[in-house]
Amino acid sequence: MHRKKLLSAVLSASLMMGFTVACFADTQEDLDNAQQQKQQQESDLQNYESRIAELQSKKNQSSAYLQSLNDQLTELTGQMDSLDVQYQDKSYALTQLETELDSAQQDEAEQHDGMAKRIQYMYENGTGAGALSTLFEADSFSDFLNRAENMSELNNYDRQMLAQYQNLCDQIEQQEKEVQAEQQQIENLQQQSEEKKQEIQNLIESTAADLASISTDIDSQQEEVTSLLSNISRQEGLIETLLQQKQEEQQKAAEAAAEQAREAAAQAAKAAQQSAAATSSAETDSSAEQADSGESVSSSSTAEGTQSSSSDVQTDSAQTDSSAETDTSADSASDSTSGSSAADTASTSWTGAVLTAFAGTVQGPSGKETYYNMDMSGVVSIMRGIGNSDEYWVRNDGVKMLGSYVMVAANLSVHPRGSLVPTSLGTGIVCDTGGFAASNPNQLDIATSW
Repeated sequence: MHRKKLLSAVLSASLMMGFTVACFADTQEDLDNAQQQKQQQESDLQNYESRIAELQSKKNQSSAYLQSLNDQLTELTGQMDSLDVQYQDKSYALTQLETELDSAQQDEAEQHDGMAKRIQYMYENGTGAGALSTLFEADSFSDFLNRAENMSELNNYDRQMLAQYQNLCDQIEQQEKEVQAEQQQIENLQQQSEEKKQEIQNLIESTAADLASISTDIDSQQEEVTSLLSNISRQEGLIETLLQQKQEEQQKAAEAAAEQAREAAAQAAKAAQQSAAATSSAETDSSAEQADSGESVSSSSTAEGTQSSSSDVQTDSAQTDSSAETDTSADSASDSTSGSSAADTASTSWTGAVLTAFAGTVQGPSGKETYYNMDMSGVVSIMRGIGNSDEYWVRNDGVKMLGSYVMVAANLSVHPRGSLVPTSLGTGIVCDTGGFAASNPNQLDIATSW
């Protein structure tokens, strides 16, 4: 009957533990999903940032090209302005030459008319007789020579002036042709410059449009980055919440396991006591029936028999207690095999949270407790060096032991190597230390195989 009650308690504890593990599994699944989503979002973020970098590079190239085009347009505009000035100068020079040509042609015409009138006069007055008459009317030979020379000089002057005017007209006409040719060259350059200017303006417009498109694309990509950063931030918050929830569930699972182990041990002890009491009562009743049947015994014999019977009852009770403890130990070992280490500490005086693989951090009797798993051969060698010869072994719940003590790492200034210290998993022996000791001198790091 009592055995059935004990089994019922153990089964109830197992069901409760299974429910706790199921809740923990759901939290772990949510945590895994949240971490996977965060990783995907971070991967997307890298892709967007890479795309933005490429677009920014294109934008910088387009901006440099646009600046080059603007510089070319500025230079070309300056050249066109210079050509306009040259064209205006050539137009003015051409106008001047035309004016000079008109004047020279007019002088030539006047000179030609003067000569024609003088020749006409000479012929009209005697076909040259007037000139001879003028010569013969001279008062002296010297006057004759003077009049002949004057007539010759007049004729030479007319011919020279006429030739000079003709040469001047020829020169002006040649200059006019040269200026017109230069003006035509300027017009050609102006036409080419105008075409080049239009080409550059077209390139500027298309480059500016490309630049605007790239800027719009960058803004769009940046909006995606901003959204992803916000999502990643929210995901980190969710992960932090799930990690905290996971730790709380681990803590509750550890506490529940410890409580269930204590309850199972108490029920087993109670059942053992009840069984021992029932056995003692049955033996007492049997002794009373033998006394009532008329056996003749002396009072001293009766006393000895009573003492003997009492001794037998105590012996049977002790055997029953031992049997109950054996059953309890077997149940605890079974719990340890299933993954809980709480049963191994049920016999200690610590009633608080117990460190387990699920509860990665607890507050034990000496302060904060965590666990670590590493090759302990070096640590054991150090312990051998300070005179410890206890056997190194691993307990059923995965706790690493040195003799009958739990191996722990601690701040050696607070807990010297080789000193004993209470833990949630039993009495520990300080064998090692770690980086945690600087920030938390009261923390213990328990060696396990977890």
